[in-house]
Amino acid sequence: MTFEQYKSVVRGKLPPARITREERGYLTAYEEFFKVEWLLTKLKITSFVTYAPAVDAAWLRAYSEDCLKTAIKTSPGLPRGWQNGVVSCAVAASERVSPDAAAFASARPSKHYSAFEYPAVFDLSNGRLLFYRGSIAWGSLYEGFLRNYMEYHFGA
Repeated sequence: MTFEQYKSVVRGKLPPARITREERGYLTAYEEFFKVEWLLTKLKITSFVTYAPAVDAAWLRAYSEDCLKTAIKTSPGLPRGWQNGVVSCAVAASERVSPDAAAFASARPSKHYSAFEYPAVFDLSNGRLLFYRGSIAWGSLYEGFLRNYMEYHFGA
């Protein structure tokens, strides 16, 4: 699968009105979700999809941190923690994913105040999406929803 094909698949799963930026190697989308069972909180999800010729753990860590900062800075409405949380889905697509990048993407993400950082790698050579699928104690209320969101929107 090429990156353009992958980006087309992802674009097809996101409502067109939610795509905020699209360039050759870059796609950004923003969505908000509110559920009563989340104790009346709102999740503000900013998704970033980019291409890299090769991905290693250091590159993925820096990319994910930058995406989280951008998501926090650009989320509209009340500040995070005031009945809402920010989610950053930082997806890097590549044909060459190093073992340490795969391990980093599959490891428990860093903890943040009312923000969730989801680094992920889509391996274009085998069609696998790698991200943390375990439980997050500080976000257990949302974990099933976020896992399904990642699998649906960024899986092939």
